[in-house]
Amino acid sequence: MTKDPKVLANRLLQRAWNRDGLPEIGSGLFSLVAAGLIYAMQILPRRSPGQIAAILIFAFVLPLYGFCAQPLVKRIRSRWLLERAGYVQHLPNRNLKRNNLRLLAVMAVVMPLVFLAFNYSERLLLPMTGALGALICGLVGWSARMVRLMAGGAIMLATAILLALSSVPVMIGMAILFGSQGLYYLLTGGVAFLRFMNDER
Repeated sequence: MTKDPKVLANRLLQRAWNRDGLPEIGSGLFSLVAAGLIYAMQILPRRSPGQIAAILIFAFVLPLYGFCAQPLVKRIRSRWLLERAGYVQHLPNRNLKRNNLRLLAVMAVVMPLVFLAFNYSERLLLPMTGALGALICGLVGWSARMVRLMAGGAIMLATAILLALSSVPVMIGMAILFGSQGLYYLLTGGVAFLRFMNDER
């Protein structure tokens, strides 16, 4: 157990930020929408209006949702949950941000090398995506000491490996990967939200 008050404060605030499950619900919705768009891009006729719309939404609207997710969570809490939750300010965790930047830098170097070593096999997209998602979920879960977040990362990695070893087409596998992750976080976030609402204050 660390006794550094800054570390403890960051951990407590991270747990408070995730206590009502809203960030997980938002993450789950993001993953489900991404899965639906990837699937649509694969099954719709090439260059059809539907496929073009799916590509544009995936490229521009989905990232915008990702940037707006945290302010949206804050707005929902301040509008409907303030009396129950109190004011919770997400405290930027500099160590977590630093670790995430290091992780991205390592992945930027490692991924091309892995693809080169395996002759640019397209199927490597699945385990590499799973590994990256697992590391991010693991870091966030570890910083808050929340088992359900770390478990989500482990499940994502296991699902990605199984899909990579299967005969499922790569992009359909990506849709399944994001869809299963989205369902998991919708479930855990929904359970956390129900528990939060049923807590006696």
